[in-house]
Amino acid sequence: AYLFDEGVFRTLRVLNSLIPMAADYWRLMLRISNLPEEVRRRELDAYHHKWRDEPLRVCLDLRGFYVKVGQLCAGFPGDGLPAPYKESLKVLQENVPPQPFARIKAIAEAEMGCALEDVFAEFEGVPLGAASIGQVHRARLHDGTTVVVKVQYPECEKHFRMDFATIVMIFHLVNEVLVPVLDAVQVRQ
Repeated sequence: AYLFDEGVFRTLRVLNSLIPMAADYWRLMLRISNLPEEVRRRELDAYHHKWRDEPLRVCLDLRGFYVKVGQLCAGFPGDGLPAPYKESLKVLQENVPPQPFARIKAIAEAEMGCALEDVFAEFEGVPLGAASIGQVHRARLHDGTTVVVKVQYPECEKHFRMDFATIVMIFHLVNEVLVPVLDAVQVRQ
C-alpha cells in the first residue's frame, strides 16, 4: 500500500524536480572549486538565476504545504535562501493563483451536501483571494445577507505529514538554517 500512497508520489515529484537542480549544483561546485572567489560568485549567481523558478513551479504544482513553505522562504530573513529564489517565490505571498471555480464549487457542494444554489443566491466565481490551503469567495444568501465563504482544499490536511517530512529532508540537505522555520510551523499545526 505504501508504494501506491499519494504522499509517496508527491515526494517523488519533488525529488524528480529537485534532483536535476542538485546534480547541476554539484557539477558546478566541482568545476569552480579552484577558481577565484569573484568567478565562483558569478557562476553561482548564474546557477541561481537559471534555477530560480523551479521551487516555485514545485510549490504551485503540489500546492498545500508546499505553498506555505514557499511563502515562508520568500520572507526568510538573512542568507537562508539566495535572492533569486526569494524573488521568484514572492508570488506566493502576494498572489497565489486560485484553483478553478469548477473545482471550488465541487468542494463546497460536497462539504454542504447540496448545490450552491440551494444556499446562495449568488456565489462569485472569482475569489477575493487564494492562499496555501484554500481560497475565499464573496457570496450572497437568499435572504440578501452578503457573506464570505472560505473553501479549504481537501488534500491539504491529507498530505501535510508526508509533505512536511519531505521538506524537512530537503532543508537538511540544502540548508539547515531553514529547518527551524519548519519546526515553528509544525508547533502551530
